[in-house]
Formats: sequence, C-alpha cells, structure tokens
Amino acid sequence: MVAAKEKNNSQLQANQRSESNKDYSKYTEITDEQLLKIRKRKEELMQDIDIVFWEEPIAKIHWIPVDGGEIRVLHNIPKNPVGNRPVIFISGWQTMPYQFVDLYKILHERVEIYFIETREKYTSKIPRRKTDFSLSQNAKDIQNTINYFNLQSKDFVLFGTCWGASTILQGLLDGTLKAPTMCTFSPMHKFWFNKFILKYLIPFVPSFVITFLMRTLAHIIFIGEKAETQKNRMQRTMKEGEAWKWKKSARAAIHFELFGKLSTIEEEVLVISGTHDRVHKGYDYPRFADELPNGRFFHFGIDESEREKMLGVLIYELALTTSESTPTLFEFFKREIV
Repeated sequence: MVAAKEKNNSQLQANQRSESNKDYSKYTEITDEQLLKIRKRKEELMQDIDIVFWEEPIAKIHWIPVDGGEIRVLHNIPKNPVGNRPVIFISGWQTMPYQFVDLYKILHERVEIYFIETREKYTSKIPRRKTDFSLSQNAKDIQNTINYFNLQSKDFVLFGTCWGASTILQGLLDGTLKAPTMCTFSPMHKFWFNKFILKYLIPFVPSFVITFLMRTLAHIIFIGEKAETQKNRMQRTMKEGEAWKWKKSARAAIHFELFGKLSTIEEEVLVISGTHDRVHKGYDYPRFADELPNGRFFHFGIDESEREKMLGVLIYELALTTSESTPTLFEFFKREIV
C-alpha cells in the first residue's frame, strides 16, 4: 500500500514537472490534523434527510433568456437561512443537480443557492443551428442569470467546479463576468477528451451514432479509473447527454486552453484543490493560483469519495462570510505559493 502510494505521488510529480518548469508538489501536501479538521466539520454539517432537492416545491424552477434560447436555473431558498449571502453554483460539463445530493444535504434550509444548468446540458432550450456553445458564451449566460435575479449590486458567491470553474475564468478573461467572491474548485485548463477524435472524427459522425457511442463507450473509457465516485459521475454524464449538444460543446472546446493566459485577470480568485483522477489533474491547481495575479490557493486534500460533501462544506462556510472576509476554516488550508 505504501509503495503504491509513493509510486503514485512520484508519477504525479513527474507529470507536473513535464507540464510546467515549476514543481508545485509541496503545495499539495496535507497533514493528518488538517484532514481530521475538515472531516469533523463535514460530519457536523451533514444532515440525514431524503428529499428531491432539484424538483418543485423544494426548488423553484426558472427559465432564463439567453442568447439564442433559454437555460434552466434551480433556486433553493431557505425559510431561515444561516448564510449571509446567496451562492451561484456552476457544475462541471453536463453534470446535473441530482449528482450533488450530498452537497444539498449540507445546504438544505441553510444556504440560498442557484444551480445554473449551462447550455450544454440536456435541459437547455437551444436551437441546433448557429448556436454558440463556447465557454465564453456560457459565461455570458451566467452574467445574464446574475442580472435576471438582480444580484449584480448585491454580495454573493460565484462558485464553479471543474468545467464550471473554467467557465468563470474564461468569463474573467473576456471581461463579461463579475462577482464579489469567485471560487474555482478543481478548474480545468483544457478539455479532457481526445483532440484527435474531436477534430477528425466527431464532425463526420451523425448525432444518433454519437448517442449510441456515448452510451456504450462510457464504461470502456474509464476502465482502470480508481476514483469510483468520479468515474460513476462521468459515465452517467456521458449516457444522459444530448448528442448534438455534446458534439457542439465538445467541438467548441478543441482549442481551449487557460494556462499562459491567466496573468491578465486582475480580480481575486480563490482556487480550491479537489481530487486527482483521469479528468482532474491535482497537480494543476497550484499552477492556476500561481498564474493568477490575485489568485489564492487552498488545498484540502480530500478523498474523491468525499467530493460532494466537501463542496457543501465550502459553500456553507463561504455563505457565512462576506466578500470582505475569508472563512476561518479556509485559513488552516491556505498555501502561499512562492
């Protein structure tokens, strides 16, 4: 077990050094004391409830007009919130609210949360022709949502995970997205899917064939993936995706790359480490914060099976504060990158 862990850590560091001249491995270490602290907080906040959080009447469903169509937003409003401010949550590529049950169990009746289902998700009402599925357009849709709910002059948290975190960073690069507090959890600097397939095969494959492949290849692609929670999420995402939206959004991300561009972002961004798996590369997160002029890095070092619960804890803590402060819990996990 120890030998396997050491081998895995060595491989992570080797991969990291091959992609950047800087070694960020020392920023992704975690102590037993830190793990105990975050897990204790997780257990304190976890609620034993069985509710369908993403359907009415628990969530209020809104259809937000965006360029070329409409997207769906779920709004959960506590009767007596403990948080000082609402949170806008942007999930990863094609992931849906029902994949975040543990997050909702922590936030239910405590924190006001908006779950934006971005346009690549099957719920969006978007025409097939002449539709922009880029992250730049997603960022504009998010700002439209902020304006729709009249949040632009209020204190709130914009929290993105995975591809949703990348959308936030792209919106900041474009100058189209603004928020008092911006958090990126497990941001991705590029799209994870094979570029050769996206560029030379996908354009010529009919949507009905894409549908078949998404349902049959979902198991094959992730063979050998040890991060079971993430594997199950991505397999379900591929099976439930709407083929033509998957095709257009994936194609729009062929040349997407954030590394080397982040230095132009002036806003403060909290970069929070998630887990390492085939899609999310743990050694990338410190680099995000390092390239951002006002990036702040926090490493929690959790196991991937705890990911959704961790998201709930982080959002809860952020909702208790204001944009002028940082949650006390975060200070124990802060890393100063030099």
